Parts: sequence; C-alpha cells; structure tokens
Amino acid sequence: MNRILQEVIEHAATWPEEDQKELAEYAREIEARRTGIYTMSDDERTAVRKGLAEADRGEFVSDELIAHADKRHKGRGYATRPVRSPIESEYLNI
Repeated sequence: MNRILQEVIEHAATWPEEDQKELAEYAREIEARRTGIYTMSDDERTAVRKGLAEADRGEFVSDELIAHADKRHKGRGYATRPVRSPIESEYLNI
C-alpha cells in the first residue's frame, strides 16, 4: 500500500460513519471496475428484494410517471397502469 493511501485510511478512521461509508462505496466501485465483479451492498440487496416483491404483487411505476420524469417520451401515447404507488400519488399530486 502506498503512503498516500495509508494516510487517507488513517484519517478516514476519524471521520463520521457516513463519510466512511462513502469512501468504502468508492473503493467497492474501483474493485468492481478492476475485477469485473460487482458485489451489491446490503442497502442495494434490500432495495432489489423490495422491487422484486413489488413486481410479484403487480405493482409497477406507471408509464405516466415515467413520461413525466423522462421528457423524451413527449406524446408517444404510452398507456398507464391502474396501480399507483404512494410515491407516484405524491409526486403527481393525485
């Protein structure tokens, strides 16, 4: 390990936990780039499980929200799904 990296790691030990997590995330991204293997964090794994459970229940983001968020859909006539998540209702003021 080079001197600069060693110093950064020593200083990072005094940082708040949030900053340490951010540094660790950067290191994980570098490792993934170098090895070609990406390992999900616990938060990412939880989010994927939540998304899969929502899909299993038939809960999808509506095309209306996608069109609203992505202006590239201008008037392409996408149909909307009847299921709206609480986030969609809040975001679209429905």
